[in-house]
Amino acid sequence: MILYQRAKLEDCTYIFQCEQEIFHQGLSYDTLKEDVLYHSQSEYIVAKDERKPIGYIGALVVGHQVDIINLYVEPDYRRQGVATQLFKTLLNSEKEISLTDITLDVKENNHVAISLYKKIGFSVIGKRKQYYQDGSNALVMKHTRSE
Repeated sequence: MILYQRAKLEDCTYIFQCEQEIFHQGLSYDTLKEDVLYHSQSEYIVAKDERKPIGYIGALVVGHQVDIINLYVEPDYRRQGVATQLFKTLLNSEKEISLTDITLDVKENNHVAISLYKKIGFSVIGKRKQYYQDGSNALVMKHTRSE
């Protein structure tokens, strides 16, 4: 059984390793830990299988705006609905993200992620040229929720 819950101190190492290895983020562990645990505008949800993290979603929540920072699911757990459930859990989190505009950036050539986001209800609203360190473009996607 997979559990979906707000990130805790014990999840910070996993999130930090993913941020460094997969997303090549330059945050220090202490900065990430503060962001995950104490930053009132951050929300991190972790998926766990038998108490081992298998994925997470991180978002910045400011008023009615939500910006998905990163979404990651371990390869062995992909195409099993984990990413979709992480997204749903985020929307139902303690932050009460109810009437929000949700945006994210995704590499233009990441067709698997783009397909997932479209399935969840996102649409492309723009492009950021040479947005990523490798020079690739980002698509800006938006999902609008209503009552």
